[in-house]
Amino acid sequence: MKVFVEEQRFNQWWLYAIIFATMVTIVISVYEVYDATIIEQTNEFWMSAGIGIVISFIMFAVLFLKLETKIDERGVHYGFWPFQLKLKTAEWHEIEDCYVRQYRPIGEYGGWGYRFSLKKHGKAYNVKGNNGIQIVFKDDSRTLIGTQKPSEVAAVLKQYAHKLNKIS
Repeated sequence: MKVFVEEQRFNQWWLYAIIFATMVTIVISVYEVYDATIIEQTNEFWMSAGIGIVISFIMFAVLFLKLETKIDERGVHYGFWPFQLKLKTAEWHEIEDCYVRQYRPIGEYGGWGYRFSLKKHGKAYNVKGNNGIQIVFKDDSRTLIGTQKPSEVAAVLKQYAHKLNKIS
């Protein structure tokens, strides 16, 4: 049987621009505050500098996130590295339905990344675009995994369609 593997990263140019501009603004702000308070280093200064550094680090770390997806005879495996070193697995016997669909990232999930919907849409793991692998579990929970290769995923899911609903 065929195995599908996909890795996606946050590599949009506008995201790099936002992260760079934010980091530069934070560094300049901390430097100017430091220069103005050089004589009197206050706790407020160190607190704001620490918060600025943490925010910069988190924004920089986004550039290293990777969404991994694998579909094989066992099921659908997915996760964001480095937060999930071992991929989550949705085994075929746990899945009621699995298909490729277009979705509205902002309208349904509030954007990209690891998201969850307060409505019936469930969780989403996405990086960019508006195509995803919709997994509906037998307990009626839902997970959507973004993909940049919808036609390839559809072909692989068609090969494994016989595994759905076989084991109760």
